[in-house]
Amino acid sequence: MIYDHDKLTDAWELLKIEPHKALTAFDVLVALAKVAHQDPQFYADQERSQHFHGCLDALIRHLERLELKASICEAHDLKLITMLEGLTAQSDVEKLAEAVMDRLPRMSRHIQRELEERTFYCLSRKEAQYIELGLDVFDKRVYRTFPKATGNLEEAVKCLAFERYTACVFHLARPMETAVRMMGKHMGVTVKFKRKKGYLLWGQITYNMTHRLEKLKKSDPDEHVKWLRVYGMIECVGKVWRNETMHPGPMYTQEQAEQVLETVKLFLKHLAEVVGDQP
Repeated sequence: MIYDHDKLTDAWELLKIEPHKALTAFDVLVALAKVAHQDPQFYADQERSQHFHGCLDALIRHLERLELKASICEAHDLKLITMLEGLTAQSDVEKLAEAVMDRLPRMSRHIQRELEERTFYCLSRKEAQYIELGLDVFDKRVYRTFPKATGNLEEAVKCLAFERYTACVFHLARPMETAVRMMGKHMGVTVKFKRKKGYLLWGQITYNMTHRLEKLKKSDPDEHVKWLRVYGMIECVGKVWRNETMHPGPMYTQEQAEQVLETVKLFLKHLAEVVGDQP
């Protein structure tokens, strides 16, 4: 993996590259060139020549993904000299085969030098899975129910992949705020200020929920049980890590961040199922 140099920190967008594929493509090209050197008529044979150019095009694509500019120029020059038509004389194809073999070592030096100038960051298999899955770490119903929270959920997963564990927990706190407000709305409690714009604080909304739960306990026991389960999870999240995260405190470890992620996943999934049938 390597960062897209234009989008390093703001969007966390990555350019996935595999340098070994470029090296493998170059090795294949060298092998074909050696065959052609022994049998110069290789380049006069249309089918074999097309195979050579196909391998060369594959190498160019990999070099472009790596942004190895000098190596790309060398590859294009090699492609130009091997696309000359009318190579019928034995001397012509022999000169071409010799020219190709002369150019390959120079291309190899360019590739090696340019790769040494690049910095590659390797992710573990588990970390790479977080990047590849993205929002799919969560239940599909979650990001359909909480579309405004998807950005922070995705950022949280990426932060976990790059060992930014405290940042991961910060990003998870925002979707929880959204979820608390949505839950409050569905329960029919006040979630906004009456005389000014903006939402009430987390604690104020959950306080309003307790009164609503008391009324439901008497009027609708089934509804009371349904919302009580979700409320219990909110209280757990708020007291165990959300309140601490919003104030200066210790940094989170990988294990703690993963636990928070799992807790939020379960809570959002459960809430999505509960409010899914609500108007």
